[in-house]
Amino acid sequence: PAEPLFRSKSLVSAYALAIPPTATGLLYAGTDKGFYSYISANWSSASLSSSTITALAAHPTKVDLVFAGTTAGAFISKDGGLNWIPGPGELAGIHIEKISFDPQNPNIVYYATQNHGILKTYH
Repeated sequence: PAEPLFRSKSLVSAYALAIPPTATGLLYAGTDKGFYSYISANWSSASLSSSTITALAAHPTKVDLVFAGTTAGAFISKDGGLNWIPGPGELAGIHIEKISFDPQNPNIVYYATQNHGILKTYH
């Protein structure tokens, strides 16, 4: 049977999940009420609470580096979602659907967007 992890958060729609491959028991969720992290069986809201997060990606080797896509652009956190900075300027105002790292070079980040195709950036 499925175990409800997010049911206690009332009226929240989850759109994106990311699991840092180098961190055990850590899960990130992107919702219509912002970014949440789950560790040690507890959810905590970090920030971006005024954004609908539609895409998330955890860096494959840097556990605290998280990329978020929203309905209005991209954001990057270097501290596990506590603080966010705007992502690449060319993504401002663009609805991000999916974020992926190049498996050969995780400094290359791909963004699938709504109405703008796929964009490649370097981090």
